Amino acid sequence: MCALGGDDGPPKAMRYSELARLLAGVSQKMLTQTLRSLERDGLLARTVTPTVPVTVTYELTDPRTLAARTDARDQGLGADQHGRGLRTP
Repeated sequence: MCALGGDDGPPKAMRYSELARLLAGVSQKMLTQTLRSLERDGLLARTVTPTVPVTVTYELTDPRTLAARTDARDQGLGADQHGRGLRTP
């Protein structure tokens, strides 16, 4: 997520190849799994542009989403130890 956060400016959208190059040493499988997981959790937006070849970009969602999830986790409302759903207090 830090890679998408931008160095000194606002977060920016990045293509898969840019992320892979920036995160040298991370396997293709692990990067793909991580991006899918972040997208599923609502922390990352994936945009597909119908060009030839297809252009896929990833960008962080609204920072408040991350803050809300962090607050929920800190209050014990996050996913259980097996990553299933939200627990009630």
